[in-house]
Amino acid sequence: MDSLFVKNQSGRIFEIKLRKSSYTVGRAAGNDIRPEDDPSTSRRHAEFRQEDGRWTVQDLGSSHGTFLNGKDVAKPTVLSPGDEILIGQFTFWFGKIGRPEPSPPPLSALSGKTIIMSVADIMSATIHPEADASAPAQAARVESPQARAFAIMSRATEDLVAQRPLPQVLERFMDMVFEACSPDRAAILLLQGNPPLLKVQAQRGRGERLEVSRTIADLVIQGKQAVIIEDAQMDQQLAGSESIMLQGIRSAMCVPLWNNREVLGILYVDSPNRGCFSRDDLALVTLLGNVVAVKIENVRLFQRDQAMREIEKELSLAARIQQRLLPAEPPVVAGYQLAGMNKPCKAVGGDTFDYIMRDNGRLGIALGDVSGKGIGAALIMAMFQSAFRAHAGTDIGLRELVSRLNKAVCQNAEDGKFITFFCAEIDLESHVLRYVNAGHNPPLLIRAGGKVEKLSTGGIILGFLPDSPYSVAETGMGPGDVLVMYSDGITEAFSPSEEEYGEARLEQLLLAERGRTPVEIQDAIVRSVAEFSLGGEQDDDMTLSLLKRNS
Repeated sequence: MDSLFVKNQSGRIFEIKLRKSSYTVGRAAGNDIRPEDDPSTSRRHAEFRQEDGRWTVQDLGSSHGTFLNGKDVAKPTVLSPGDEILIGQFTFWFGKIGRPEPSPPPLSALSGKTIIMSVADIMSATIHPEADASAPAQAARVESPQARAFAIMSRATEDLVAQRPLPQVLERFMDMVFEACSPDRAAILLLQGNPPLLKVQAQRGRGERLEVSRTIADLVIQGKQAVIIEDAQMDQQLAGSESIMLQGIRSAMCVPLWNNREVLGILYVDSPNRGCFSRDDLALVTLLGNVVAVKIENVRLFQRDQAMREIEKELSLAARIQQRLLPAEPPVVAGYQLAGMNKPCKAVGGDTFDYIMRDNGRLGIALGDVSGKGIGAALIMAMFQSAFRAHAGTDIGLRELVSRLNKAVCQNAEDGKFITFFCAEIDLESHVLRYVNAGHNPPLLIRAGGKVEKLSTGGIILGFLPDSPYSVAETGMGPGDVLVMYSDGITEAFSPSEEEYGEARLEQLLLAERGRTPVEIQDAIVRSVAEFSLGGEQDDDMTLSLLKRNS
């Protein structure tokens, strides 16, 4: 089966097995691969498709292009193993990379009096007493193995429902292991990291150095099998193992920590004496291993749930703080009416709008949108909003205001983050509107007579070039004219069939509603977008700010 290997912005590599005949890449809902927080990836950016047994890649009209081995691809291009595809800030490789995982040793790899049993078989079987004349030390323990097993498993089940930190849980189970089979040493090792490696989490018994044979560990983990070794020194496969020989191990048992879905690690016991463990011991320790695995998973889920609750609490607080940074109510201005709203798609967002009375006596209005969304975008926007209020409260001109804000974003935002921004000031006596548009969706000036003007003059986005020039334009506002500023979460809302709401639909709505108050127009926009998307998932922050001159 062919695969795509994907490296994200943090450098982690993931594998996508190509089970379908096509995969689309883009930020919009409905794509198979969604780099949501990459602003350089378009909503529908590229497509991987299988045709006649061969895979191709094609750009879907993206803003920044799709590159195959450094060359732009505008039409379907056949892929070969090892090809590198660049989409936004994500790198894809086609084919297979890396080395295959080592396969588990065959059952015959361990010889002598080694016993290998399927965990599934053990889990479905009943423990039977085993009398072994060659192991007199076992006599006291095998007099009633079923009663002993029942008592141990009962306590293990009780521990399963008790909420304790993981180290305490593992120590409790170590007590039960020593009661179950009286080993010389025991250890619980969990798979951790990428690639996953066995790390000792709990250990008990003689000495500080405990190493588990790789041959045994691979057999147990990859085969989901339990192993009992009566004499490791006589086993031909294990006799060459340095860890076995140096530690003087004769008897050993190793079982997987299997939670009925995956192996989390191993439970290992050993002894320097020969023939210390029986089949009943192996079955009981295997059952304990299963209980340990389920408990470990429960503890992890509980800790994850607790962490998520803390995160949700922090996000709720952040959302309340962010909403308080936005205007609670629009100012009362003679001759004008205002309205504004912000609806983040996550707990916090990267959109903002604001009003401010400037030192020159004019009303300042602004709306901005940070690339991306979530906590990172919200922090950048909080910084930006503070800078805007500090500078906009003075009497500097709009060109200088935007230039200073651009430098602040360049200095404080991380690479790849930028802000689209629109700000304006209205002279309340002459009704002249002066504005700068820094790469934002052009606000719509709806004339009372039914014409629409798009306010696009200004310059590029903030945060791209520290010395970028900006220009100021001006227009008048007549009685009944409405200025509508919006973020792209409005026009880029999608219907269930992936149709975009679009600017044309917004213009038609505004022309029809222009006689209403700003609050009524705002409510009509929100209602129209909701009906269009049929309650679908909001993919981006939605922000509106409206200014209307009284008739």
